[in-house]
Amino acid sequence: MRAHLLATTACDPPSSSREACCRILRSGSCSRRDAITIITHEDPIGRVPSNYMIHADLSERQEGWREQLWTRRLTEDIFEVACLPFFTYGICYRDVVTIDTNHLVASVVQKSGDRTLRVALVAEHKDRDQLHEHLYEVLEAALQHEWLRVGRPAARHRSRCPHEGAESTSPSRFPSLGARLLTRTLIPLGVLTDRFRMS
Repeated sequence: MRAHLLATTACDPPSSSREACCRILRSGSCSRRDAITIITHEDPIGRVPSNYMIHADLSERQEGWREQLWTRRLTEDIFEVACLPFFTYGICYRDVVTIDTNHLVASVVQKSGDRTLRVALVAEHKDRDQLHEHLYEVLEAALQHEWLRVGRPAARHRSRCPHEGAESTSPSRFPSLGARLLTRTLIPLGVLTDRFRMS
């Protein structure tokens, strides 16, 4: 059972040891195509020298948005995800996916049994610094994680019986220690309610 957190903050992580980050990059528009926005993972948890980049199309929710996914190539068009997808719901760390001719995710062919819990922190929250410290304590104790530098976090855990596409999940249904620690820490602090997005 493994739990992972993909965390995003309005500021940089407070310590240099917390450097796994994602960024949101925007391309300029040119005469032949519209501008696209790409969420990138700067230090994915599954990084190895031979990673291969693919994209997940997010335009159903936000026009022109994509998420860059670090993967491990298994065959010509089959890849194992090597990062914690932040905006791409339904795909988790170590899931096996296929791509189309544009190197966009076409389908998930094998689920890993892992889950990603995404947590949003409000930048203007009066107790933001205290909330971050509690979050870091949980991360350092139990969860692998990545950071996104805009304002929301997410977590991944290995489930005994994975449920695909769980939209609203009660914290008591998280079997892993890391996820339980995370939800018990953040819910009383007002960061999470008893319902949140998970895939």
